[in-house]
Amino acid sequence: MTKLDPTIKVRHEPMRIAGRHVDADGVVEVRYPWNDTVVGTVPAGGAEHARQAFAIAAAYKPKLTRYERQKILLRTAELLNSRKEEISDLITLELGISKQDSLYEVGRAFDVFTLSGQMCIQDDGQIFSCDLTPHGKARKIFTMREPLNAISAITPFNHPLNMVSHKKPIELSVTPEVGPDFVGAHLLLHCAYRWCDSDIKKTVRHCLLR
Repeated sequence: MTKLDPTIKVRHEPMRIAGRHVDADGVVEVRYPWNDTVVGTVPAGGAEHARQAFAIAAAYKPKLTRYERQKILLRTAELLNSRKEEISDLITLELGISKQDSLYEVGRAFDVFTLSGQMCIQDDGQIFSCDLTPHGKARKIFTMREPLNAISAITPFNHPLNMVSHKKPIELSVTPEVGPDFVGAHLLLHCAYRWCDSDIKKTVRHCLLR
């Protein structure tokens, strides 16, 4: 894609806080780098939106089983693959990269969610022997990992779909996350919309722009 497809309509994607659509007073325009045409808008979220999202995420208690988490991750991979043309168009419009490159990025995201789904059902506990030193006792230590609370991460990455793909499987596996983004903002919220329409609505879902 080297020119803007005139059939593509300018779309507005609201933020998501706990799966709900939330708008703000201001908007951020998303422009196609090829000709600087506005192809979409996203809310310019403020501190109040971040506080609300963090409060909800901090109070959230994950209840999904490993099987349920795997099912969500693999379902997401299926959605990415079935809608790769639509999603790659969004990537191209937002970043100005070629269609070939944007399709490749969707494929990489599919790989990440598929592998994450396979990994999340593995037992992550460990057993340590204590009789390894002269003073060690003949006993073992059994450990297990527990989810963190709400986190926020800054991820410098120029491939927005893969940035999301490397953060969201971790979120589903261990902790609710509050995700801020401007690069790839339109794409991020579009994917959030798709995911919130699937089984992922069972989890806390925050996608903020600020």
